[in-house]
Amino acid sequence: MSYSRLNQDQQTPKTSTGSRFSFFTRKKTSAHSSADNTAATLALLQEQRRQSAARALQQAKADAEAMAAGSHDPITLSNIKQDSLMIPVARMSHFFPAGHPIPTASSHGRLRLLEAPEQHLHVVFHMMGHAVHVTPALCSPLHDLYIHHRDHIVKAFKAAVCGSGVSSAALQGMVLINLERGGEMGAVEFPYMVVWVVDGRQCDAHQVINKVRQHSLTALDPAKTGFTCPHYFDTFEEVAMLARPPLEKISRKPTSASTGYIITVFKVFEGDDGEKFERNWLAWTGAKTLYKSLTNEVGLRRLTLHKSKPQNGSLHYVLLCDCSNFLTCIHQAVKAIPSLRLRLCGDMGLYRPIATF
Repeated sequence: MSYSRLNQDQQTPKTSTGSRFSFFTRKKTSAHSSADNTAATLALLQEQRRQSAARALQQAKADAEAMAAGSHDPITLSNIKQDSLMIPVARMSHFFPAGHPIPTASSHGRLRLLEAPEQHLHVVFHMMGHAVHVTPALCSPLHDLYIHHRDHIVKAFKAAVCGSGVSSAALQGMVLINLERGGEMGAVEFPYMVVWVVDGRQCDAHQVINKVRQHSLTALDPAKTGFTCPHYFDTFEEVAMLARPPLEKISRKPTSASTGYIITVFKVFEGDDGEKFERNWLAWTGAKTLYKSLTNEVGLRRLTLHKSKPQNGSLHYVLLCDCSNFLTCIHQAVKAIPSLRLRLCGDMGLYRPIATF
């Protein structure tokens, strides 16, 4: 019995040694197979990329042929069914998105270029800050300055409409109120805004704007209202617009009772508004993020970028996002707002109209 036990003890290490060698042999084989699988995967990815590039080239050729075949039908703003980027001809070099060649009437590609008549619109933003009592010691605790401020702004708006002396065909306007809770507590930069749109083809735009400014500020005179607030009144130009059809007559006024606006104001030093900066406006204004995040339920109508003229070494940009179902789907509309505010770029607010003309 002792001899047999000795033979068993001698055979056990051999078996374990053999298993070790067989283990390393299997491991080496699996390493070779994984390398082969990686090479095969890379080859497959390269082939898929080549095929996708070929399909894209074929699609581009098919689109070009379709455009050439349909060139007999004139393309107008009334029959365009796709979202369109509208930029004045004089501003194409500065506001056509970076990364894409600026198209011309003779260029061929997937971008269609349609030259539309110039609209000669002058957009005026009258932004007002938080109101403060002229005589705080005489203010009653029962007096709500926020409501008092709102009522006087609406009166000033109506006075400016009557004093302009033009019809609604030449002048459009609306009073916007901030929807956020900080508007009543003074935590919002601009709790109220008045937006005017003057059609230069129907009247003398500069004369009408001067009348509107004079009547508005006269009605909001602190000696009459009992409060004072910061005013920013300036004329802007529509330098770029991303709009959805119909494009023939884009209204600057609310189109429904649930219309709301996301407005962002940017202040830039004079000289920093170069071509490289302005061609990237879709990124730094947040327009690209808003366009992708707003669902069809919100009813996005247009994203319009406005630019003012330099004053005292600085100028302003205003991005206005117009949504026809904003108030009914506000939970969908504000999804991208927190991420945009984390950039600490511009002053963003949510607004709804309380008076229109």
